[in-house]
Amino acid sequence: RDALPSCPDLRPYISPLQWGPARKNLLLGLACTATFLTAYTAGAYSPPANIMAHDLGTTRIVVLVGITVFCLGFAIAPMALAPISEIWGRYPVFVVAGIIFVVFQAVCSVMPDVAGMLIARFLVGVGASVFSSVVGGLIADLWDKEERNTPMALFSGCVLAGTGAGPLVATALIDDIADPTIAWKWTFWHQVIMDAILVLAIVLFGSESRASVLLSRKAKVLNAWYEKLERRGVYGLWIAQPSDMVVAASARCSIQTSTADTNPSQPELKDLSGDDDLSSSSRLQRVRWVVRADAERPALPKLISLSVRRPFYLLLTEPVVFWFSLWAAFSWGVLYLSFSVVPFLYKTDLDRSS
Repeated sequence: RDALPSCPDLRPYISPLQWGPARKNLLLGLACTATFLTAYTAGAYSPPANIMAHDLGTTRIVVLVGITVFCLGFAIAPMALAPISEIWGRYPVFVVAGIIFVVFQAVCSVMPDVAGMLIARFLVGVGASVFSSVVGGLIADLWDKEERNTPMALFSGCVLAGTGAGPLVATALIDDIADPTIAWKWTFWHQVIMDAILVLAIVLFGSESRASVLLSRKAKVLNAWYEKLERRGVYGLWIAQPSDMVVAASARCSIQTSTADTNPSQPELKDLSGDDDLSSSSRLQRVRWVVRADAERPALPKLISLSVRRPFYLLLTEPVVFWFSLWAAFSWGVLYLSFSVVPFLYKTDLDRSS
């Protein structure tokens, strides 16, 4: 009994709904900053388009296709990649998407031809989409539906603020930097710096918030503890009825798993050898935990296929979804067309010199 392994500490696996306000607000702040920067990226691309076209040996129209491919990446990637956050968790998706976002922002700043620029912009949209679309799920992880109004308002406000701030700052950089080539490159470089700081903050201060993932990890920790106990000769449980379980160790003692939550030092032992009624009507069985979400979840390819098909099914079969999507498409279409068209309304020094 003295050599029995200690009960694991299960406090890291509590439900995110029970986390303290400070921890929730920290994750919300990181998520809203990510949302701000992804929207910022969408708007900061168009102001230097004419200078980029001159340096890349193409036309402004071709350079502005970078907005279109960014939107394509932003639209397509979540349907295939967002389900991964339901299986592997929010945290790794945030980190990987953030790295893709930063790397291809840097690639845009050094790309010598327009074809590479468009490919890089597509991959920036892929990283930005997952980096941003998971935020809604994170908010649902941390707050009950009655408490989500303020977090969702902050999330939506960051989208709008970033969309407006991008063109504003990019235009200021072009006006303030004398060398046009350095000016358009700095519209990417300053984003790389901000995005890298954010990804580093997520790596250091972020944590997993998906409840089913935390529950799966808790089950693995408990199952690993049970295996260690079994190697010490402590295993199984006595079952009188399917619904009545008394955790036991061989024929002489029992381990009460509730102590894993309350006393992380040593398991509590209880002698059952004198309980004739229990031993005569019970059988010995191993203890293992299985999470229902893991047992009932379809295979990853099927989950991704379902995630890709379901939006189109809802779009074509639900009038509310169709009309709301049509309104949203019109609104965002006007916004992104504005990014492309507004630069044509103003003459730059490069236009005048040519």
